[in-house]
Amino acid sequence: MRLHAMKKTMLVFLGAIFGMTAIACQGNTTTSDIIVETDAIIPAISAPDTVFFDGGTYQVTYGDLYDELKTNDGLNKLLDMVDTILLASYIDQVGEEEINDKINFLKYSTSDPDEIAKLTDTEKADYDQAFQNTLQLAGYAGQESDYARKLVAEENYAYAQMSLDDNNAESWYVGPSTIADYYSASYYQDISTIKIRFMSETEGKDVMKSLNLVGRLGHLYRYTGIKPIGDVPSDGFDDTNTVLLEGDDLLLAFIQMYNVVYGSYRTPLAETATFDDLVANPDLKINYNEQRAANANLNVFMYRTLGDMETYLQDDTTALYYTYVPVKYYTGKDTSYYMILNLQKGVNADVSDFDGDADQLKTLIGADTYDLIEQKLIQANKDDSGYVSARLVELRAAHNFKIYDYYLGMDYQSLDGNYVLDEVGDETLVATYDATEITADDLFYYAMNENASLYLVYAAQMPVLMDKYFAELYCDSDTTCIKDIVANQSDKMKAHRTALTSLKTSFEQSYYSYYYTFEQYIFLAYGATSEDDMLKKYYVESALQPFLIYDELKADDWAILEDFLAPRVTEYYDNYFSLDVTHLLIYIDRNEDGSPDDYNDFLDTVADRTAYDNLLADFETAIYTYLDDPDNTFSDLVLAYSKAKYTDPVWGVFKDFGFYLTTEDLSADASLTYLTAKDSYDPDFVIGLEQAYQEYILPDNSYKTSMLYDEPVASSFGVHILKVAKGDAFSKPSAKYTMTYNSEMEPNYTAGIDNTDDMLSLSQMEIYAQYRFIEMVYGTSETALEKYGVTLPKIPYRVQEAIDAYYADINDSFYVIGSINFIVSDLIQSGTMLPVADSQFTFESTDIIDNVGMIGAIYYNQVLNIGD
Repeated sequence: MRLHAMKKTMLVFLGAIFGMTAIACQGNTTTSDIIVETDAIIPAISAPDTVFFDGGTYQVTYGDLYDELKTNDGLNKLLDMVDTILLASYIDQVGEEEINDKINFLKYSTSDPDEIAKLTDTEKADYDQAFQNTLQLAGYAGQESDYARKLVAEENYAYAQMSLDDNNAESWYVGPSTIADYYSASYYQDISTIKIRFMSETEGKDVMKSLNLVGRLGHLYRYTGIKPIGDVPSDGFDDTNTVLLEGDDLLLAFIQMYNVVYGSYRTPLAETATFDDLVANPDLKINYNEQRAANANLNVFMYRTLGDMETYLQDDTTALYYTYVPVKYYTGKDTSYYMILNLQKGVNADVSDFDGDADQLKTLIGADTYDLIEQKLIQANKDDSGYVSARLVELRAAHNFKIYDYYLGMDYQSLDGNYVLDEVGDETLVATYDATEITADDLFYYAMNENASLYLVYAAQMPVLMDKYFAELYCDSDTTCIKDIVANQSDKMKAHRTALTSLKTSFEQSYYSYYYTFEQYIFLAYGATSEDDMLKKYYVESALQPFLIYDELKADDWAILEDFLAPRVTEYYDNYFSLDVTHLLIYIDRNEDGSPDDYNDFLDTVADRTAYDNLLADFETAIYTYLDDPDNTFSDLVLAYSKAKYTDPVWGVFKDFGFYLTTEDLSADASLTYLTAKDSYDPDFVIGLEQAYQEYILPDNSYKTSMLYDEPVASSFGVHILKVAKGDAFSKPSAKYTMTYNSEMEPNYTAGIDNTDDMLSLSQMEIYAQYRFIEMVYGTSETALEKYGVTLPKIPYRVQEAIDAYYADINDSFYVIGSINFIVSDLIQSGTMLPVADSQFTFESTDIIDNVGMIGAIYYNQVLNIGD
């Protein structure tokens, strides 16, 4: 299904490069010449052939603009027209604080002033600029309050529906009945528990032994024998040398284990602490939802399987409330073992038969609990991305909303699966609700008054491409050029028709054919309303787009290549690496969720940074010393560390602090390179990889099959120790090349491909850019190249390796729809806006052209990463 958004602002242009795997941008067919594959009448505007813009050798009509806005953004604009009226009272009630909060959220992804205050001035400026760009492209430039106001009103309306009694049968209803149901089935009060985490079962049992604790017969005992506990075999414990721990003695055992594990970084528990003291200790309170997020299996065990001490002391026939040996309940990355003693569980009120109002329920479960559950259920609805849209669908249905445009109706079905398409249509009427009618002219003028400039940029694209390049690809030089796509019989057009036939065959053999006709499919996937329309909107436009982009790339003596793309090539060259990487991670996990805490946030909490740095340095030294033995691996170390005692002379002090170790092979699927790592890994970690590579290629190391990098690398995850091996392309490709010649002293490769430096030259990049353009448009078949009179540049294999490493991806990254947008925006500046005679327009021609320039600048900066 298509997204109901400005597709041209979002879709990457890849059609001509990779074939039918991507949706191309939409064309500009007017309603007057669509070949409709439905019997429904498609509403049309009243003056589709009126010229809106004259580009000299091409023109853009009102019909072009209407088709463009309807295909890309028609449903959004139609719904804006309807919803603005239906939500009028909610829009009027939106306050300034709500608007400001929404604007802040749209800008910074948070409306929390404390979080916003943490941003730097540069970060704020970048977020603000991105938001202003979004407003410009959405047609709300300078109207951010209006934009936010409508969003807030939509949400306020949708959220208000949750508590209406009329909706009490809905799954999303939030009221006394649903709060009571949630309370009974899913609400657990905070539990008071002594939960002790061990890195391994061995570690847990060693801690127990150090305290003369023994798990036997389903209970915990204290060993009282004379022989050291470590010398007693597992079957050597009995009633003569152990004593059952109960009451305060049991509490003491768990207090002692807790202090061994956590004493260095949590407040130790007093050995004289009573049951009441422990229940009152906030460090021993665990929230159900937080524990479930950290380890769901352990959460079930603690809250549902284990009982609690308070209940057991009152009735010893209830479930046991503690573990007598270390237990494991793996979830996700948490592979730890635990000893747990539940002190007290909150007891829920019985509301299984509740049938009262909010005040009565608050009396039973407490007002705070009621409010907590209410907000949780409300938030669950808010977190459902389709919730607001679904309520608006219901609102429109209640006002008899009906769409007469068959294709806009198909779009609307993606929002309302129960919506029935109108198969009749209308000459001019697009939609109705209540007694209000919206015609095609109404929709056209509404959308154009909001964003005429953007629609002009989009609508001009196909006319520009047809005018500048169609003949080059679809017309023989010795015949009259037939620009009618349906009538054109060129080889290239025949190839398009063959591809379309293949697409249709694939569709008929796919599961999509059970749900859609082929015409519906190509509309939903490509925005085409017929097979002939598909030829134009996908095949022809995709085939012509590379011409426009390539011309821009080489314009002004390759200015864009030299000024913007070449510096990125230099970045790729300077930071090159290709490594197989295994890392050992030193990390902190104070919240015990099995994943590393944010290391930078942790460092902010360290009171004595010098002491910490010294401890970490000692840990790193101990690790490198262990790994000096070639037989010791990262996995060996992780296992040995997890089993080590807290009294271990090497590892004990680090375990006592709460350091964890884990290891991972980061190259299990492929070698890491700068290109693949720079956007996927922490920036500091990538820098560490670059430095490890530089050390590896030194003469003293380059002969090694693998290397332990001797500089720990800090990142937001912790501290990494790297073991690297040569990647698939370990040797840094060089672009250095001296031309060779055949027996006739003719160069074997394209002139300009020679280079005295390892770094790619501008000439080599230009040659590859030409090669890639020809490959995209014509292919590499000698027959096809000969037919079009095109010569494919010849590039030696060694240089191609360097191009693939440093430039190929950068070159292709310029072939995106954003490039089309800014190029066409620039071309429009030299055209002529015809006077807008219709009084329903509020834009002046100069405003439209000025906004086109701003739109072009936005896309230019985005494509070329200016300001990032």
